Amino acid sequence: MMRTQTLTSWRLAALNPTNKTRALAAQHLLLAIVAGLASAVINQLGGRVLHAVWPIAASGSLVTALPRAIILMALLVRVNRFGVLTAAGLAEVAAKVAMGGIGPMPWALTVPILGNLAGDLAWTGLGSLRSQHLRASLAGGCLCAARVLAALLFWAVFLAATQRGLAPVHWLFIGANMVLGATAGAIVSRATSGKKRELKNDPSE
Repeated sequence: MMRTQTLTSWRLAALNPTNKTRALAAQHLLLAIVAGLASAVINQLGGRVLHAVWPIAASGSLVTALPRAIILMALLVRVNRFGVLTAAGLAEVAAKVAMGGIGPMPWALTVPILGNLAGDLAWTGLGSLRSQHLRASLAGGCLCAARVLAALLFWAVFLAATQRGLAPVHWLFIGANMVLGATAGAIVSRATSGKKRELKNDPSE
């Protein structure tokens, strides 16, 4: 009897870490999907409105970069795993297809994935930095700059004739996106570190 109970407890102990890992992975995937859906909605509502008023390639990024980067950087800082941003990019693309937001620009399917992949690579590559704030800022800047740069490269290849003389404006867009992404990373990093300090100083813990 005692031997059976002991074996059962050992089996439960062995399975428990596996169950926790699976639950955590499912939670991370769910967060990535939610972040991707939010990014798609932000792009549809904000980006399209500004682009309609100012019909220049990537102009919509000036209003969508900051809120989208805050959501994605919050996801990245919380999960802290390579590939979570890329998963969010895939979810954003799926949401765009479902909402009919592709239109005549098929490269819109690849831009979110490329931009988010750059954010994943930057976050992982900067893992040796001691400053979490700096790491988040640089990763956020890479995330946004890579996304708008990819979009502009596609525009330059496929619709070069409609974008003549706009190179200075496009460089301004890239710089603005880099600053907005870095700002988002700093906001998320400071908010996260503030919450950690509050939990550490909470007497009820």
